[in-house]
Amino acid sequence: MNFIFQANDVRARDQLGGKARALAALAQTRLPIPGWFVVAPAAFDQSLAEQGWVEAERSISSIHTALANLHLSEAIQVDLKIALNRLCPNGERVAVRSSAIDEDGAQHSFAGQLDSFLFVNPQDVAVQIVDVWRSGFSDRLLTYRQENQLSLPTAPAVLVQTMVDAQISGVAFSANPVTGQRAIALVSAVYGLGTALVSGDVDADSYQVNRAGEIVQRQIAEKRLAHRYVPNIQEISSVEVDAALIQQPALTDEQVQAIASLARQVESHFGRPQDIEWAIDPSGKLYLLQARPITALAQMPDPDGVLNIWDNSNIAESYGGVTTPLTFSFARRAYEEVYRQFCRIMGVPKGRSPSTTAPFAEC
Repeated sequence: MNFIFQANDVRARDQLGGKARALAALAQTRLPIPGWFVVAPAAFDQSLAEQGWVEAERSISSIHTALANLHLSEAIQVDLKIALNRLCPNGERVAVRSSAIDEDGAQHSFAGQLDSFLFVNPQDVAVQIVDVWRSGFSDRLLTYRQENQLSLPTAPAVLVQTMVDAQISGVAFSANPVTGQRAIALVSAVYGLGTALVSGDVDADSYQVNRAGEIVQRQIAEKRLAHRYVPNIQEISSVEVDAALIQQPALTDEQVQAIASLARQVESHFGRPQDIEWAIDPSGKLYLLQARPITALAQMPDPDGVLNIWDNSNIAESYGGVTTPLTFSFARRAYEEVYRQFCRIMGVPKGRSPSTTAPFAEC
């Protein structure tokens, strides 16, 4: 049985989980994605079985007990060493992140609820994989699943990805998740690692970019702190930003446009608006770290869009023959109300529905 799959291994698509499945789907696009591999959920079951844990006894309490002293099985450790030697032959550090089966889906988002580990030494990856598994059964995650009437979790797949030492990082949305505008991309940027943005420790620069690539709005924040990896203590720390850079844009206009374009390329590939994480390394190269659907957008109308409702009801069948003035006066009012109700059923917001009777009465 295979427990570890590479980016180009299409056999494992159904085992990869949200993050890795999206990256695998993008593997042939030539987008700038750091190298990666994924540890399948089967590795969790195999490691538990090696400790004598019985599948038939599966329950949250028994899994918590088993997780307390869990370690990777010997066979998986051998496969992991081979995969790491291929991914980081010179001991390059990696990111170890969850990739749960139903994580980052179109209906529910588990963003930030499972643990991730950055700048991990290759020799510590095995330990961090188990830590990610533990986070998949945390009280926080179980509460979220119960509140959303989701089934109990299975072990997440674990994504191991080459670490980008980000000088600038952030997120981008290929459509505006606040207003619902599909033609406006949002780009948010901070100095250093994206953990500063996710944690809310710093305010981010924010840009709105239209489909022509024009920046139509920008807000430059005071960015006094940045999260950076400090090698001598081997930790990610919050460090002060150079005074000359605090009120300066983190990105050039060209970089903003490139990030918005990247988000839209991902949207085009998946056929739906996407939320991406990105990073720029010390050389200025832009990387795509992950992509997921914008969960909040599905029920939002596009305020700039054209909304067409087509109906082919055969009204003539209701009133056959020659329509007299009396019948017409009644039918006109009746069908006006019918079409108003039809628009409500179709989800047309009140602000988009005609305020006068004419469009409905003349149908």
